[in-house]
Amino acid sequence: MKKVFSASRRFLSILLIVAVCAVTACSSNSGYFSPDPDSDARVRENATLSPDQRIELISPDDAVDLTNSRMPGTMPDAGYPGTLHAPAPQKDIPVKVALLLPLSRQHSQIGQALLQSAQLAVFDVGYENFTLVPKDTQGTQQGAVAAAEEALREGAQLILGPLFADNIRAIKPVTRQANVTIVGFSTDWRVADDTTFLIGILPFGQADRIATYASEQGYVRVGMLIPEGDYGLAVANAFQRRAADKGLAVIRTTTLNDTSLTGIKSAVSALMTKSDGGPMNYDAIFMPLGGDLARTAAGVIKTSTSAPIQLLGTGLWDDTNLLRDPNLQGAVYAAPTPEARNNFEQKYTQLYGAKPPRIASIAYDATALAVVLAKTNEKSMFNRTVLSSGQLNPFSPSAITNPNGFSGIDGVFRFRTDGLSERGLAVNQINNGTNVVVDRAPSSFVMLGKFGLGVGAPASAAR
Repeated sequence: MKKVFSASRRFLSILLIVAVCAVTACSSNSGYFSPDPDSDARVRENATLSPDQRIELISPDDAVDLTNSRMPGTMPDAGYPGTLHAPAPQKDIPVKVALLLPLSRQHSQIGQALLQSAQLAVFDVGYENFTLVPKDTQGTQQGAVAAAEEALREGAQLILGPLFADNIRAIKPVTRQANVTIVGFSTDWRVADDTTFLIGILPFGQADRIATYASEQGYVRVGMLIPEGDYGLAVANAFQRRAADKGLAVIRTTTLNDTSLTGIKSAVSALMTKSDGGPMNYDAIFMPLGGDLARTAAGVIKTSTSAPIQLLGTGLWDDTNLLRDPNLQGAVYAAPTPEARNNFEQKYTQLYGAKPPRIASIAYDATALAVVLAKTNEKSMFNRTVLSSGQLNPFSPSAITNPNGFSGIDGVFRFRTDGLSERGLAVNQINNGTNVVVDRAPSSFVMLGKFGLGVGAPASAAR
């Protein structure tokens, strides 16, 4: 039996971040990227903004702030399937958004955490005419299709989720037929297209950002130790392209084919040893490995040389289990600024009694985005499209791909017309159990020209 949560919410003003120039980005333990084995590894440079994106700007330098909100005094009890809504005035057209998550079976724990984050966003941002309807995918393709079909029959104008790439792939024929857009939580870029937008923190911008930072620090000679597979190749390609632009020389790249201790030692030896047996000299090593692999590889590198070498990583290192590892102290990686997320995590913990998983902020930002778009576009003819049901739709691709972007829990982000997201990332340093920001994230997309964000969108993504 469905529980229905009702609350009156106030309209909150949308704050704009004003800059000075013209507009120029499933989960692992860290909540970032767990690659599908058959992902395409080809990487391409920045996509240009199409004319229809440019004409919808009110001001070319503004990003819509999704986080400027205050929390109401009352929150609903957590639960599924809880439809969150408030009575809509008679004169308004109801806005209904479906949230597809694995709320039962194997992945129910992560699904429930994402649902609770979405609930928090609804009550934080608040819109009296907005309804969020959770649907259980059971974590399967069949369950996702059934959930999407049910949501569309009930009048959903936007789909948030699902979590897994194969689930997104399964529902795309259904949503395309209904002319409904998806904002998916997967980081598998192969499922993105002009009506399927991925809000996950993709790996390409992380590699781009850390390469730029390394160049700015004066590093010249860099080695790469990458995981086997398409993810490793794609991230390595993104890093190498930016390195070439910034004057970094990638001296050698070694692929980690065997993840046993013996295999890691062998790969590190190949990376650190010249063909004549002498030691390789590096200023830094880019190591897009996560979890135990990162821990072990860092230890082997440290014992293989006495020379100071800066370890460079991606958001896979945004993992509390890595922060106290002695071999990773001083290592730097690209990821969102932790400050806003820390505030979100404190609020979530206070309400629900447990710390949220890293990926929970993605569900919050996606839901806040939906509420903001509903507020700003529901009565505007500018961004409207018509669904196959005949309903007017405030969630058109042109609204979602506003090149000014949005500012959320994980910083400034925007969607490209091929469905991929670009993000403004900080560079964080691992320091005695904490991550310290050593180079702040940009606060608008005007500033992102410095970082060249957008590198690394796979060529197969837009299809």
